[in-house]
Amino acid sequence: MNLKIVSVLLLACLAGCFGTSSPVRYVILTPTSQVLPSGIQYEAAEQVQRKIIGVGPIELPKYLDRDNVVYHTGPTQVAISEFDSWAEPLIDGTQRVLIQNIGNSMDRANFLVVPRQSSQSQDFYVPLFVERFDCDTQRDCFLRLRWSFIRNDEHAVINPILVEFKTRSSSSSANDQAVALSTLLSDAAKVIATALTELKS
Repeated sequence: MNLKIVSVLLLACLAGCFGTSSPVRYVILTPTSQVLPSGIQYEAAEQVQRKIIGVGPIELPKYLDRDNVVYHTGPTQVAISEFDSWAEPLIDGTQRVLIQNIGNSMDRANFLVVPRQSSQSQDFYVPLFVERFDCDTQRDCFLRLRWSFIRNDEHAVINPILVEFKTRSSSSSANDQAVALSTLLSDAAKVIATALTELKS
């Protein structure tokens, strides 16, 4: 038998035996609206001497510390998606979206919101510990976190506060669930921004 024919038959057999794997779908968290480029914000902050708020550090449960999207399948059980992954580390996406949403919810004439790890001098920072941030098989999505408000001298101005939010995803797809989780971060950002604004006033 011709060697070329044998090679074609072998490849066909391998394809039939093992099939083809599904492509990985990548999703991201998104803020509710856009902000000015960082350079413009930083320049304005220096001119009007805004209070600078650092967001972070942020802690996530270890079961969420992975690329794959995680779902709750029961009170004590989770499933790790084989084909749905975060396009960036979940902790980075969470911080990025919170920073933009908190900044968008506050008076920019008085506040500038930056990452805690920024080299820019900060007046206060907001550490957050996320206890749950995922969806279940019924399309219900949850965010439960503790946050506090601390001056740079490590004095707690607001002691740790537990907040919980819940919404429903429009479908079981990872994309729609990422949208639902983004909405929960927006809700949390509004609560944090309100508390910080009231504190200043």
